[in-house]
Amino acid sequence: MIDRTDPMGAHAIERLERERTGWLTTVTPDGQPQTMPVWFLWQDGEILVYGRRRAVRNANLAANTRVAFVLNTDDEGA
Repeated sequence: MIDRTDPMGAHAIERLERERTGWLTTVTPDGQPQTMPVWFLWQDGEILVYGRRRAVRNANLAANTRVAFVLNTDDEGA
């Protein structure tokens, strides 16, 4: 959970509410990380990603549910 009362948490939530694309990293069944841009919605404290049923990331998630999700940053890291 992100703490809205913490300045960094508030900034993170603001960005999640404003941004529409991010980078999702999943892991293939043989252990290779795979990073892809995704469209997402921040909804009820969760990141919702839509995609084709046969998207490679779905097979990756079936094998390993651990992921990394990041947003783009500027030169200042914001």
